[in-house]
Amino acid sequence: MFVENIKPSREVSALAVKHFHQRGFTLIELVISIAIMGILCSMIIPDFNSTFENYKLELAAKRLVQDIYFIRQTAISERKYPKIVFDVLNTQDNYVIKVDGFGGKKVTLPKGVFLKWTNFTDSTITFAPSGAPNGGTIAITNNKKSLYVIVSPVTGHVRIGNVPPD
Repeated sequence: MFVENIKPSREVSALAVKHFHQRGFTLIELVISIAIMGILCSMIIPDFNSTFENYKLELAAKRLVQDIYFIRQTAISERKYPKIVFDVLNTQDNYVIKVDGFGGKKVTLPKGVFLKWTNFTDSTITFAPSGAPNGGTIAITNNKKSLYVIVSPVTGHVRIGNVPPD
């Protein structure tokens, strides 16, 4: 028996013919697919950047709210007059938490986030030992969007708003 005399079965020859006629993608199809993917990516990336900038702004606002609640709790528990001093005139990217009136802890805002304005007297929020603040608003911005941290003068409640209070 020689190999030449063996005839392949119908299943083997049908499989070989099917495999021979299968084709891959042409170069034109691949180039067009890559071009479409590039166009879609170019539309998504700018949206991602603005989302990241808004995330940093919201993060800074939430951190400020936490710090305000911290000094309120410090005022009540330690019977002191702690305060937060906002730098809205110079670098506009930080504020200082002062508990004893000396030095303090400097908090720097994320890159691209700035203090826009505040209506607190001397750009300072102060809490009395009872927990009552001198109420007001702090506006923070990333030059595309602004958020407003609003402190109620009666209750000391702090909230973040998308529009400044009336």
